[in-house]
Amino acid sequence: METEHYKNIAKEWKQTGWRVEKSEAKPGLIKRLKWSHMEDRLKYDLLPEAYKLTMPVLLMVEEKDESTPPEHQYRLYERLPGKKEIHIIKGSEHTFREKQHLEEIKQIIDQWVKSLL
Repeated sequence: METEHYKNIAKEWKQTGWRVEKSEAKPGLIKRLKWSHMEDRLKYDLLPEAYKLTMPVLLMVEEKDESTPPEHQYRLYERLPGKKEIHIIKGSEHTFREKQHLEEIKQIIDQWVKSLL
């Protein structure tokens, strides 16, 4: 399912064949992603087969992620049959970088691993 974020950039991306944007993680770096990546990505849908994922699953979702928004993550979460947890990391975007977010993630993972023992 396309998000509003991708609907807004898809037209130019498809026309030019490239999505070009500045890296937030590495200033000065320009990221280029071919349109064929999106075409391939659209071929797959995990949701119909999610019931087969019976292992414990921990999802940590960025609150402000436009690429994989929380509502999409919840759709997957709801279809997982086994032990599962989902955590929304408040104030975070697509890539966890802030120290407070990384600390929160560390605590979540620590508690998750302990719950599996």
